[in-house]
Amino acid sequence: MGSRVSEYGKRPIRPIDIERYRRNIQTGQRIRIKVQSIDADYCKRITYRMCTVTEKHKWLLVAEDSKGRLHSATYIDMIMQGGV
Repeated sequence: MGSRVSEYGKRPIRPIDIERYRRNIQTGQRIRIKVQSIDADYCKRITYRMCTVTEKHKWLLVAEDSKGRLHSATYIDMIMQGGV
């Protein structure tokens, strides 16, 4: 069976890839998360922050940054931004 490749040159994310990524992430591990914030001019900004994983769920993880704020990210988003 041949491997499917999208028009962007990458293969699609399979459920086994998500499960493997979920197993590799450990609670307490520091990861980089893409965070959307709003600045003083009410413009949406995308920043990356180093966060500590506090909770793992079936489809997403919850992480805490250095200021104590909680952020969530799906495993698919993490795989698309480069993964661990």
